[in-house]
Amino acid sequence: MSVNKEGRVMKKSQSLFLVLFLALGGLFFGSPLLTKNRTSNAAMVMDLLNPFVKNSTVYIKTTNEFISTYKSQGSDEENYVYETNSFTEKGNNRTLKYISFEKKLTPNKFLKVTTKGQDVRRWEEIEKSEVPEKALKKLEEK
Repeated sequence: MSVNKEGRVMKKSQSLFLVLFLALGGLFFGSPLLTKNRTSNAAMVMDLLNPFVKNSTVYIKTTNEFISTYKSQGSDEENYVYETNSFTEKGNNRTLKYISFEKKLTPNKFLKVTTKGQDVRRWEEIEKSEVPEKALKKLEEK
């Protein structure tokens, strides 16, 4: 009789493990669908921590419109927070939030941005000629 109880406990444990495994798998694989084009800190952190979200490159044309500013700790310099549309080399649109530390960006410049989902890893100013054709076409339409 105790063998039967142990067997049921083992089956319940295996079922619970399978459910948890599938739930975590669904979270990791499904979270990019939930976080895409979301500019919240939670979306950025989820993508940063998700091992299945890969780095990608998008392109941005700067504007003088920032959404907020804040001072750096230990400095009186302002940081500028921007939220804008970006485009992949294939011309696919993505909304991103990024920060320019201690300087306001010059409008109508082009940025090459490396992201991990919604988390902006780094960006650099590039020449217009370095922007892929399909991304440039979309950026020029804005």
